[in-house]
Amino acid sequence: KMHITQPLRKMWQLANEANESGDRFPLWGTCLGFQHMAVLVSTQGDSVLNEDMYDTESISLTVAVTEYGKTESRLFAEAACGGDIVDIATSKPVTYNHHYDGITPEILEADEGANNMFVITSTSVAPNGLRFVASMEARDFDTYPYYGVQWHPEKNGFEHSAQPGTDIAYNSEIDRSQDAIYVSNVLITNFIAEVRKSTHVYKDVDRFPLIWNYEIAQSEKFEQLYFIPSPRSTEKDHKQGREDNTAPAVANLRGISQETSVKML
Repeated sequence: KMHITQPLRKMWQLANEANESGDRFPLWGTCLGFQHMAVLVSTQGDSVLNEDMYDTESISLTVAVTEYGKTESRLFAEAACGGDIVDIATSKPVTYNHHYDGITPEILEADEGANNMFVITSTSVAPNGLRFVASMEARDFDTYPYYGVQWHPEKNGFEHSAQPGTDIAYNSEIDRSQDAIYVSNVLITNFIAEVRKSTHVYKDVDRFPLIWNYEIAQSEKFEQLYFIPSPRSTEKDHKQGREDNTAPAVANLRGISQETSVKML
């Protein structure tokens, strides 16, 4: 079962309180984040989620954009994107999925809490023939600027690393075509335009520095890993954690033994 942590509930509460008081605070949920958003508002809790139902572990799919998506969506409607991405996303498999769980349109629409908050803007069909919600937006978008997508639009333009010692790309199922990256960029641009309406300013730099202040390393599959130590951890804990997490990846990348890579790190 999905576990909604206290910090996640707190973040959802703060976002709702801010937006309800007229303080614009957009939210975007991707994959697991999309599922969390649905569960947070669902009348039936995590039962709104179908676990281990979809064979979509690593696959790019097309979407079917709903009528609401075509006419009212802040992501897909012609007023938002000119209609280009609808033509691309409905005819070409540009949405990369990596999940086993999902939400059927029927279950989301039958759930009072989820359906009151969100409206479905697109769906996809898994190879096993089962349909799932691919994207959704808040119904009352003027109050709640919330988006959720089950797929990974951030991956099309990134993660180009190859398997160790080969020219075979990791997650070769990701569509990195010009059309796929264009769809991703339009979604990003539309969300950033919404974020610019927020007046929030990041001020807690002393306690939580900007991400560039933390240690960065490369791994096999991801271009960058950021090591942010727990406030309770010591420098020794941090160093050991970095070695434990990156040593195998760096070893494979360099074609050397793990033991040697630990010493180098």
